[in-house]
Amino acid sequence: MAKPSDLRNLLDKQKVFVEQFLKTTGYTDRPCYRALSDFSREFLAKTPPGSTVIDFAAGHCLWEPFFADCRYLAFDLGVSNVPARPHWSWVGDVYHTPLRNATADSVICMSTLGHLAYPQRALSEIHRVLKPGGHFLMMSEFGKAGHHEPHDYCRLSDHALQTYLDELGFDILRLEGSNSFLTTIFDLIENCWWKTGFEDLKSPLRWFAGLFMRLSLRFGLIKLLYGLDRGRSLGKNLMPVYFLTLARKK
Repeated sequence: MAKPSDLRNLLDKQKVFVEQFLKTTGYTDRPCYRALSDFSREFLAKTPPGSTVIDFAAGHCLWEPFFADCRYLAFDLGVSNVPARPHWSWVGDVYHTPLRNATADSVICMSTLGHLAYPQRALSEIHRVLKPGGHFLMMSEFGKAGHHEPHDYCRLSDHALQTYLDELGFDILRLEGSNSFLTTIFDLIENCWWKTGFEDLKSPLRWFAGLFMRLSLRFGLIKLLYGLDRGRSLGKNLMPVYFLTLARKK
């Protein structure tokens, strides 16, 4: 039987990983990114040293430091992340990669499907290059405001992801929303404030969003929301910012 001290040690290790994950990737301390760190820890445990890891739509290669003892291959189209191009293994679209069948032990795909006109084709290509028994970590946007236009095409629900992955031949190990609807509402208001994806809104609404943000910071509402959301029990699949998926190829 586990001792209370064993549980404390485990929680301490998890906390250290979360803090290091947020620091390394540059993500903010939000429930959705803490949820991602939880999925990532499990994914890393399933990716032993020497594995071939492919980062689809790698962007700025935030994941590379976690795979120093692996063969890390970064792949991106280069539409909005040109400065990162020297770090990529190759440039092209995710529908047609130059990789042979069953090349990768693990595949990462972060915040990409919503920016693809044909997400099922991309998932099919990921399935093709992944070895049987290989693992796939994905974060897909759902309750996120529009961005990277005009390359912003769709939002996939957990039911859609379940259907697509089942049809391709994946075993879904975990599929969860990243946060509750409370954090999603806050995220949308913040986007309105910064005008990312809401450029056409009238100035009074932007003014209201800015006022809400300032009051939230002043009276600690943000910290309260994040604290309530930390357990992710407040309808996490109702309207999350992201859906997180950990799957294995059969």
